[in-house]
Amino acid sequence: MEKIGNYKIAEVDYKSESEDILYALCEVFGEEIPELDSKEMQSLAQSYAMEQTLDIIKALGQEISTTSHLLYTIEEDSDSYVMSIISTDEEADFVDKMKELKKKTKCMLQPRKKAGSPAKRIDFGKQIKGNVIKWDEEKFILRSSVDGIYYTDTLSDNKADVFYFDPQPVIIQSVSKIIQCLTGKEGQYAAVFMNPERRSASSGLTDHTSYIAVGDKLEDINKWKVICTLESDKDHPSISHMCDCIWYGNDLFLATVNRVFVIKDAKNGGSELVTILEFPIDYSLTTCFFILNGSLFILIQGKIYQWTKGGLFKKEGFNKCIFKMESSAHGPERVFVINDEEVAFAEPKQFSRSSEIQMQQLIVLNVRTKNKRKIECFRGWFRSVKKGEVIVLCTGHEMVKDKKNLPLMVIMDLNSGERKTLPYGCLGTFEIEDIYLTKDNRLLLETDKGIIYPENLDEFLQ
Repeated sequence: MEKIGNYKIAEVDYKSESEDILYALCEVFGEEIPELDSKEMQSLAQSYAMEQTLDIIKALGQEISTTSHLLYTIEEDSDSYVMSIISTDEEADFVDKMKELKKKTKCMLQPRKKAGSPAKRIDFGKQIKGNVIKWDEEKFILRSSVDGIYYTDTLSDNKADVFYFDPQPVIIQSVSKIIQCLTGKEGQYAAVFMNPERRSASSGLTDHTSYIAVGDKLEDINKWKVICTLESDKDHPSISHMCDCIWYGNDLFLATVNRVFVIKDAKNGGSELVTILEFPIDYSLTTCFFILNGSLFILIQGKIYQWTKGGLFKKEGFNKCIFKMESSAHGPERVFVINDEEVAFAEPKQFSRSSEIQMQQLIVLNVRTKNKRKIECFRGWFRSVKKGEVIVLCTGHEMVKDKKNLPLMVIMDLNSGERKTLPYGCLGTFEIEDIYLTKDNRLLLETDKGIIYPENLDEFLQ
């Protein structure tokens, strides 16, 4: 156990979260100060979960002072906070010893509060009411291009569930496979699988082959016919993973981060996987298809290509790049169809760790005219559950000073220009990490405390 001048110390990173700071203090001082592990202290840490690290330490120090102890920081040449807890009776000796060692110290108390009084709790005001959806926290939810249908990450248990929310998850079918992507509609589905049974002793996959299957019903997914496979690149196995697939008529299109394929007439028995576009190896963030006004497009390697049907004097393929991203070769996270001519995507941007609210641009591109307009919005994750709308799940509340000026969520109707915001604090200290739709088109909010089915969300949207 580390010490400075015979005084035990706990050290945390300068940007540590509240639970980590409290844990570090419990590990070093828990035996002599059992109150550190009390429900009151845990509640305080939760209350300050989105605050700056120094403010968290001051709040914990204030609460510790009610136990006849004091929390001090000791200045060191590092990107850390070095802390020691002493009894109030030995404060003078501690200060003298640190002066002797030429160490600067500071007693951690909240502004305008005296030692011995409880820490100030943060009042978040009125809270959204709702039920927590029962869900296995080890399973990650992935969305498919089938309306309202989701599936799960399978790396933990070698099994994927295909389901919808009603609002509790209703499992349509479970499969002993890793689902890479799922697309289609009733009577015409397709999926790309990997085989989770072929694992090494360290649980890593030994077989990265992609199995492409088609079928008529989601309920029969286990019986779908595998029509072809894609062997992985032995030197770069991860780039062989299928990122997206989509039906265009009876043809099935598929794509990795650097290659695009088509299986002609896959609906009626076609099984030949043909490479139609290929780039040098690059771990691009996004590859996705979308259909706009009846035409097929793909975003890959930071560029948007339009599919050209073969005909007289026309070569079939993704021959024409209609748009190139300006700021990053890796492209945005997603592309959203807004209307018959426009799509939207977030401009890629590097963000700093700043206490100021950070903004980014949402680009709305007219695919026909190539005109674009920029809409300023908060930093965050982008989703869409309704054509024409883009939802920003705002992030960074743990860093910014003016938290109330940074909402939890912004719903933007890009056709009408209407905006609705969900204010910070109505979910306590939690941010919204993702959103899902129930079968009756109600929003579910995923946070650190689980997936919430809100009863009164409309009351808070401003």
